[in-house]
Amino acid sequence: MSSILQRTSLQVIAIGGLAIGLMLSPVPAEATWDGYRVTGTGGVGLKVRTDPYNSGAGVVTVLSDGTAFSAVCAVRARDVLGNTVWHRISAPVQGWISDYYTTTPGFNQYIPGELDCNQYNRASATSWALAHWNDPEYYPGNDCTWFVSQALWIGGLPQTATWYPHSVEAVNADSFKNALVRANFATIRELSWSDYTAGGAQIGDVIGYDWNPDGRFDHVAIVTSISSQIPIVTQHSVANPGRQWWKDSNGNLLQNSMPGSRVYLLHVVP
Repeated sequence: MSSILQRTSLQVIAIGGLAIGLMLSPVPAEATWDGYRVTGTGGVGLKVRTDPYNSGAGVVTVLSDGTAFSAVCAVRARDVLGNTVWHRISAPVQGWISDYYTTTPGFNQYIPGELDCNQYNRASATSWALAHWNDPEYYPGNDCTWFVSQALWIGGLPQTATWYPHSVEAVNADSFKNALVRANFATIRELSWSDYTAGGAQIGDVIGYDWNPDGRFDHVAIVTSISSQIPIVTQHSVANPGRQWWKDSNGNLLQNSMPGSRVYLLHVVP
């Protein structure tokens, strides 16, 4: 199987690429809404889509009438016979289903208490990162992007047709950046090393690093706190619960230890 490793940094802050073929990990646990089933398809079954907005979106599988599912969150998307609610499900497979063909209460309504997939909970994302920063790396030495992807999903950003567990965009730093910007989940701006506020970064935002530089991200870390206006980031590869975004894990200024490197803010849009 082909490798999609990014360039390897010799610094203690490693890149966010991957080598496909390493062990796969479970997706972080999410709150789910259970007890509902597929219904009313007339035996045709309900298609689980990769995207709730596009009528031509890929089909993950087809669920037969009576199949139970676990809903993670919902959005208003493509109209199906007057019902615009789509649920993102985590079981029995991951994907999107139309509310029209379910036993959920009401018509064209979210399940009571169900989250909106488009709402980003910064506190949840950062809490997960701080709780799991020292977990074993699933992609040893190249786990930074997978770590950040999981945190953002826990924060409520929806998976997409290309940004999903163990996809290239979930584990490769530059592909991850492109995925978030393309989906309008984040805006990007280059930062100055002298701006210690990182452009006003907020908790739950992502700092991206281009070591060479060649315009491609080599490493990402998530902002988990702000100290005296300085964003503190948490990361994998190497694991670090909190460092000032402009310093490496040894406390050295990155602009000195990585001459010519560039840095960017990925501001997650609520």
